[in-house]
Amino acid sequence: AARAGALALPHGEVETPDFTPSGERDAIVYFNQVSDGYFGTLGTALKEGRDVTPQDAATSPPIAVINEAMAKRFFHGDPIGRQYRAHHGRGMSPWVTVVGVVADAKYESLKDDAPPTAFLPLTQDQDLGAQVVFEVRGASPTMLIPAVKKVMLGASPSTALTFKTFEAQVDASLARPRLLGTLSGFFGALALLLSVIGVYGTISYNVTRRRSEIGIRIALGAAARRVRSMVVGEAGVLVVLGVALGLGMTLVGTRFVTSFLYGVSSTDPITIGGAAVLMM
Repeated sequence: AARAGALALPHGEVETPDFTPSGERDAIVYFNQVSDGYFGTLGTALKEGRDVTPQDAATSPPIAVINEAMAKRFFHGDPIGRQYRAHHGRGMSPWVTVVGVVADAKYESLKDDAPPTAFLPLTQDQDLGAQVVFEVRGASPTMLIPAVKKVMLGASPSTALTFKTFEAQVDASLARPRLLGTLSGFFGALALLLSVIGVYGTISYNVTRRRSEIGIRIALGAAARRVRSMVVGEAGVLVVLGVALGLGMTLVGTRFVTSFLYGVSSTDPITIGGAAVLMM
C-alpha cells in the first residue's frame, strides 16, 4: 500500500507580487500538509513541475505544490518558480516557492468548486497538531486495517485510530442530496399517479356521457376501432396540451432546483424529454 499523511485544511490570506485581490475573500487559500506519495495515493494528477519529496527538509527553502485553481487565480496559469507568502497572525510567513501544480480536487462537497489550495511538505514543518489523516491505498481496505493498526500502535501505543473508506466519505457527502432526490422522486411519482387518475377519470366521464352517441355511431356502421381512435385521440389532445404546458412551466421553474443538482443540468434534454414521454 502507498501511504501519505495529511492534515485538515486550514485557510488564510496570501499575497503574491503580481496579484491584487478584488474582495475580502479573494486572497483566501487552503493549506494542506502532505508527505511524498500523497498525490499518487489519491490518484491526483501532477500537471506540471514536481511532486513533494523527502529532500524537502526543514533546512531547505520553503516550497509548495498548488492546485490549478490557485495557479489560475494568483499566477495567471504560470506558477512554476513563482512565490507567495501567507499571513500569520500579525506577521507574514517566509516566501514560498511553487514547484508543482496538481489537478483540482473536491473536498467537502461534490457541488462546490475546488478552492485554491497549497500543499506543503510535512518534512518542512513537524508541528502536526493533535490530528493527522493518513490516506492508505490498497486492493482491499478491510485487509489493510489490521496492518495499519499494528504499525501505528507500534510507533505510538497511545494513539487513537479511526478508519473510514473513501467510498464512505463520498457517500456521507451525498447523504443530503440523495435524501432530497428520493423525496423528489416519490412526490414526482405521486404527481404522475394523480395525473393519470385525473386524465382517466375525465375521459371515462366523457365516454359515459356520450354512450348514446357512441351507440348510434356503432348502429350506423362505425367500426369499433374508429370509435376507440376517437376516444384515444381526444385523450391524446389533452395529454399533449398538458405536456406542452408542463414543459413551459418546467423551463421556468428549473432555476429553483439548480442548487440541488449534481452531474446534470437543470435543463437536461434527456431528463426532461424522458419525463414527457413517460407522462404521455
